[in-house]
Amino acid sequence: MIEACRVVILGIIEKQLQEKLEAINERRLLNELKNEVDRKVSALMNKNDGTVLTSQAFSEYLENCKPIETIISALCDSGFEPCGVRELEESVPSQCAATIKEKGKSIPATEMDLIKQFFGVVIEVVVKKNRGGSTLGERAIQADLKDVGDSVKQVSAKIDDICDTLERQQSPSVDQEKKPLDILIDSFNKLIQECKIIEIMQDDPLPVMPFDYCKNMDAFCSAVETLLQENILLKEEETYKAIKKFSDQIHDYNLYLGLKMNPTGTDSVAVISVDWCEKMREQIKNMKVRIDKCHRAIFSGRSMFP
Repeated sequence: MIEACRVVILGIIEKQLQEKLEAINERRLLNELKNEVDRKVSALMNKNDGTVLTSQAFSEYLENCKPIETIISALCDSGFEPCGVRELEESVPSQCAATIKEKGKSIPATEMDLIKQFFGVVIEVVVKKNRGGSTLGERAIQADLKDVGDSVKQVSAKIDDICDTLERQQSPSVDQEKKPLDILIDSFNKLIQECKIIEIMQDDPLPVMPFDYCKNMDAFCSAVETLLQENILLKEEETYKAIKKFSDQIHDYNLYLGLKMNPTGTDSVAVISVDWCEKMREQIKNMKVRIDKCHRAIFSGRSMFP
């Protein structure tokens, strides 16, 4: 089995070597390349009988897709764009594996390495023999230079990435360009949105109010207290004072409702006595006016109410 496969595969390789080298007037290298490839490929196949290297699918790929000619063209033919060795070592095995898989044969990960070794042997021999001839030597140098060029491009790309990162780090972010007071206002506004304070203020809490309103106002006041503590250096600013006052008044509003209303279940609270509604409604209106006045002071005259 192994001998038959070896003969078939070496025959395919020899034929492609001969045809391609004749086409580029380099037949003089045929025997040297053939003998070296035969020796190394035979050794590789003998050690890996029963793998993809001795399969019919692999020999059919070699015969039909002519990867040996591809390698010779890339490294030897002056009519082709020089191709880096590393590029060939990646692209040819990948194309081989994809073609074999399309035919319905799966390739274990360990055998992918064998495919790379196989074509690596061919590439290594061709590059080595290229050193001897003038035209081929020039092609080999071009291939080496392409490898170096590709490496330089990769390094340059990484350097560019590093420079971009450093530039971003050194350039002030949008927040860094803002004044500390503006950042405080933005953070405060986010808390208003997250805790749905405007929705709570616009809603009529009487006679029944969602219990979540109470929890949201508690969370809001706690978060504002932390925010103000983090920005204590701004405490003399009028906006800072207005934010504190706004939070204090939300706390008072929540406390007032808590004293006048009782839970009716797990999701709502209701006024203790319906008779209190009218008096409470007037008090609530006044409290909301004071809260909105603080809101206007913080947000350049913008009201919470339509």
